[in-house]
Amino acid sequence: MIEPELSNNEPVRLAALRATRLLDTPLEDRFERLTRMARKLLDVPIAAVSLVDADRQWFKSIQGLAVCQTSRAVSFCGHTILGTKSFIIRDARADDRFKDNPLVTGEPYIVFYAGIPVKASNGCTIASLCVIDHKPRDLSADDLKTLEDIASLVESEIRVRPDCDIQRNMMMLTSATLGKSRVDELTRLWNEATIEEIRFLFHAEARKSCQSSAVIIARVDGDESLRSSSGADAADEVLRQVAKQVLGSVRPIDAVGRSGPNEFAVMLAPGTDRVECLAIAQQIRQRIAENPITLASGEQCVTLSVGLGVNEKPTDNYGAVQLQAAQRAIESAQASGGNCVEYEFVEDDDARGQIAA
Repeated sequence: MIEPELSNNEPVRLAALRATRLLDTPLEDRFERLTRMARKLLDVPIAAVSLVDADRQWFKSIQGLAVCQTSRAVSFCGHTILGTKSFIIRDARADDRFKDNPLVTGEPYIVFYAGIPVKASNGCTIASLCVIDHKPRDLSADDLKTLEDIASLVESEIRVRPDCDIQRNMMMLTSATLGKSRVDELTRLWNEATIEEIRFLFHAEARKSCQSSAVIIARVDGDESLRSSSGADAADEVLRQVAKQVLGSVRPIDAVGRSGPNEFAVMLAPGTDRVECLAIAQQIRQRIAENPITLASGEQCVTLSVGLGVNEKPTDNYGAVQLQAAQRAIESAQASGGNCVEYEFVEDDDARGQIAA
C-alpha cells in the first residue's frame, strides 16, 4: 500500500478547510442531496463528500456506508486531492498502490473508485466527491461529466452558509471548539442537548418578534420489537436512515436533532404558519411510510408517530407551551396506533386533531 503524500501547500490547505467550519458538524440535506444524486446517477453503492483533514478523511455526507471518517493514510481521497483532475481506480485489487489497503482487503471492500477534487474559495483542494463500487468498472465520458458537475455543486455548497443564523452560529461553534459533543454519534444529527439549546434560541427569537413557535416530535413505531427481532445493529441502521429521511423532509431554516433513543425533534423556524407546520409534519410521516428502509437482510417497512405543537403567540421564557403540546400530540398519535400526525395549536382558538395515513 502507498500512503497519499501531503500536498505542497498543506498548511494553507488545512487553514482553508477549517475556515469552512464544516468539520464535525451534523448532516445537512444540501450535501445529502448531492451524494444521493451521485449514487443514483452513477449506479454505485457508495457516494461521499470527503473532507481531507490533517490525519483523517471526514465525511460531510456519505451514502451506503455507516461511517463518519477513516484514516487519511488509507484514504483514496487523500490521493485525489493531490491532483486537479479526476482520480479513477478501475480495480484496486490489481493496483500496487491499493491492493493491500485495509479498505480493499476488508470492509467496505473497495474495488472501483472515482474521485473529483473539490476546492475552497481560495483555490486549495480540501475535499473530494467520490463514488465507490465493489466490482471493477469503467467510467464513461458522460458519467465522468456527471460526476464533475455534481462536484461543482459541492464546491458551491461549501462556499455558502446555512440560511438560519442560529444554526450557522451553532455549526461554527461546533467545528471550532466542541466538535462531536454537539452531534449525535449514531445519526449525525444535533444531539439531545444541542437541539434543546436550539429550541430555546428559536423560541426566544419567536417571542421577541411576536411570531409563532413550533416543535415537531417524530418517534419510530415499534422500535423495541425491531430490536428484539432483528438485533441492535439493524435497529441502529433504521435510525440512521430515518434520520436522513427526516432531515430531507424539512427546510434548511429548520433544525433537526435526535431527542431520544428512537425519537427525533424538529424545531421549525419562527413564524412558520399553521398550514406549513402541518405540511412539514405530514411530509415527515409520509416520506418514511412510503420509502422502506434497506437493510442487509432486505427491506424493512417503518412508520412514525408524529406530534406537532404550535404556540402562535409565545410569551413564556422557555418555550414549554409548544413543547408540551407536541409531547401530548405524540403520545396521542402512538395511542392511536401510530403512522399518523397529531397536532395541537395553542392560542385563543385552541385547536387539535389528527392527520391519518
